Amino acid sequence: MTAKKKTATRKKAITPRKMTYRKAGKTYEAFEVAWTDPETRARKKKRFQDEGQARTFASMKSIESTNVRNATTPVMTILSDSEVREAESAKQRLGDRYSLTQAVDFFLNHYAAPDSSIELRN
Repeated sequence: MTAKKKTATRKKAITPRKMTYRKAGKTYEAFEVAWTDPETRARKKKRFQDEGQARTFASMKSIESTNVRNATTPVMTILSDSEVREAESAKQRLGDRYSLTQAVDFFLNHYAAPDSSIELRN
């Protein structure tokens, strides 16, 4: 039996990279920022002549990427903070396979509290 090695997928930092490129027979230096569009999953690149502008753009794209991954919706609810966290955890565990309503319905249809209890003596 062989053990499978887990590999973590780590996001690369969005940072400007100094580069040279040729256009119309001339050589230019620029700072290139590469990122993955969170909506289309397409790899994109943008070039800047100024390093400061490139760093600012890279920071903005990094923040956008983080915000998309951690998107939440504020709602008014009767649940306490711990109940909200528990519901979020349950939703994450169920994934796209089942809804919370389906899970609760299944539980209520199949679970029955014991009619009697048996005490154990020492």
